[in-house]
Amino acid sequence: MSLSRYCAYLVSSAPDLLPDHQYTTQTIAEAVLLDLRRCLHGCTSNEAAVLKLQDTAKLAIRTPSTSAPDSIHVLGVRLAEDLMKIGEAKRWEVLADFWAELMLFVTPADNAMAHVEHLTMGGELITHLWALLTHAGIVQRPSHATQSQSV
Repeated sequence: MSLSRYCAYLVSSAPDLLPDHQYTTQTIAEAVLLDLRRCLHGCTSNEAAVLKLQDTAKLAIRTPSTSAPDSIHVLGVRLAEDLMKIGEAKRWEVLADFWAELMLFVTPADNAMAHVEHLTMGGELITHLWALLTHAGIVQRPSHATQSQSV
């Protein structure tokens, strides 16, 4: 949960440290928030919000729509269901691999100066990872073609 919250923090408070343009990050974040606001309209407590998210996602799973893509929280519920179907040891292995790959994916940035500026103030975790990867010669993510060839 901590890395998840850290990534949410980066999206909302330090998008200049993430790859791609800040506008892309902001647009995706706003779309997710809009989806959740629509879903949670009328909820007056955290408990009500959790129940509404669960009910909405379960309904969407039971009656999949072929005309519109699933919302982010429905995709999250589908992922959680898939993860719960595998053994605990394998589930933790999948989650560890995912978070390690995600951090390595988001670390190389288009805006090196943002990382340099953050380092002068102590830096973020992602900034220190960026410095280590840069020192190792990894300054950008592999292209899509390169990733496909390595699979």
